Amino acid sequence: MSAHHRRRQQDGVGLTARRATTDPRQGLDTRMIWSEAAQSYRVAMTRSRSFTGTVTAAVLVAAFGNPWVSDWIANQFKGDNVLSWLVHQLTWPSWSVDFAGTAAELRGVIASDVRAILTVVLVYVLLVSFRKTFPEGFAGFILGWATLIFAAAIAGLAAAFVAPDATIQGALNAAALGAVYGLFAGWLIGFITSVGRNIPFIGKTSERSKESAAA
Repeated sequence: MSAHHRRRQQDGVGLTARRATTDPRQGLDTRMIWSEAAQSYRVAMTRSRSFTGTVTAAVLVAAFGNPWVSDWIANQFKGDNVLSWLVHQLTWPSWSVDFAGTAAELRGVIASDVRAILTVVLVYVLLVSFRKTFPEGFAGFILGWATLIFAAAIAGLAAAFVAPDATIQGALNAAALGAVYGLFAGWLIGFITSVGRNIPFIGKTSERSKESAAA
């Protein structure tokens, strides 16, 4: 093989290598893969926030709203001080499973149960509604905090019309009390949603990302 022929062959190999390393289509494909993976990761995180935020709201309602803890707090924190006032705010979404009594008492129990259930459901609805635009960091903390304020206010407003002798003014007062509850308890949901992670969703996303990269 002549020296001229070998030089042409080497030049051809070098040209092919340069094309392979500088081909813009390959860079585009890589960017598309990373973009898809990042989008899947963000979706997983918003699902995680919806899940962890709703679970946190449910734990707050179940732990402090049940009749046994509510009665214990009422008996133990009777003083006219800041601590007693703050602790009593946690019992706002109180609920009961005692359906005995008069018709008016039964409606009162149902109204309390509806209020507790709606609080948790509306937290989930609000968090899911921001699944594509949920911010990171401090903004996510504030948004998670605000979800309980609005959820509790709406739940109090709606449940007030189930209670006996319902009035518009009474419903507005109930909404105001719900907003106060969310203001002093919602920071916990804000914290959880801003740092919360959901391992199963992340695992599924990682598998999809690997499949995309392999393809």
